[in-house]
Amino acid sequence: MPIDPGPEQTAAHAALADDEPIVAVNLLKYREWAAYEEPVDSPDVSGRHAYLRYATVTRQLISQVGGGPVFTGNVALTFVGEPADDWDDIACIRYPSPKAMRDMTEMPAYKDVLKHRTAALERSVVLICRDWRK
Repeated sequence: MPIDPGPEQTAAHAALADDEPIVAVNLLKYREWAAYEEPVDSPDVSGRHAYLRYATVTRQLISQVGGGPVFTGNVALTFVGEPADDWDDIACIRYPSPKAMRDMTEMPAYKDVLKHRTAALERSVVLICRDWRK
């Protein structure tokens, strides 16, 4: 399962209207051990630890574009779905617009820490949500 958006998904994100906030719902399943493809300091860490390296920097970058966490937490139980649908954590991040999210992902600091996310995740789903009450 890919953990990054493909060209079609990237184009669809770019086509979203930039006149309203979005929430990115991140479903996260970690590798037992991080799988770094390039040399890093302290590569022998759990997938969760590697993801925290990514999240620590990304949280600051999200704030710089006017966003922030709505909810983050550990998944306690897959109540509906198959056991194969089990996730470790969920992170719901609000952005003031899709453009703000794209701007954040283009920052050099984001590109630098992306290696930790890649090493950390066994699989991931990111759902982009708009407020349905409008």
